[in-house]
Amino acid sequence: MKRLTYHEISITVLACLMFLASCKQKPKKSEFGRYLELKELAIKDTVNIDSALLGFRFGMTEKEADTHFEELVKEGKLKIGKRSNYYYEIPYESLPEPLKCAFSLEYFNGKLFKITLSPLDDELSSIYSSTISYLTFSRALERRYGFPTVAYKLGKEELPTEVWFKNNIEISLSPGFVEPQAQYTDLKIEKIKEEQEAIEQSKKINENIQDL
Repeated sequence: MKRLTYHEISITVLACLMFLASCKQKPKKSEFGRYLELKELAIKDTVNIDSALLGFRFGMTEKEADTHFEELVKEGKLKIGKRSNYYYEIPYESLPEPLKCAFSLEYFNGKLFKITLSPLDDELSSIYSSTISYLTFSRALERRYGFPTVAYKLGKEELPTEVWFKNNIEISLSPGFVEPQAQYTDLKIEKIKEEQEAIEQSKKINENIQDL
């Protein structure tokens, strides 16, 4: 049997490498890019839902939301904190106390479109670190909605942003810079808000240019 020379072996190896390079698949789209695509599909979804957590409805007025807060307190689903703020408790099996979450509601044209849950100010200095708070949120959301639709990291974040899409609603959990946040957003109302703000910003720029 004829032995291959060093030169022939080198050519063979090079040919194999070139073949593998030509067969190499294109790099997969980043998870953040996939998130943006799924978000656009959610905005275009023909089925609109307005239900959020604890019976809140997107589109309700601030007065309706305040009334709903009071009803949830009476039902024992929410509690009132030291600063007269409402909070929600999420249990974590291995810890003796539940995570207390503060509410933040955002409105556009008088209609609710975003709800944010984040640990109370005094929570991160107790048994709940930022990471454990994140894991508590994550476990609770997975029990309610299943595994995330998509998860992505930006920069050198240790924990990913997890996202669930339910028709026109986005539920997201982000590690945040200081503390984790869980958000419920009506993407269609948010889209209208962003478009209107862009128009107003463009008008301001044009007015400033005219004043030069």
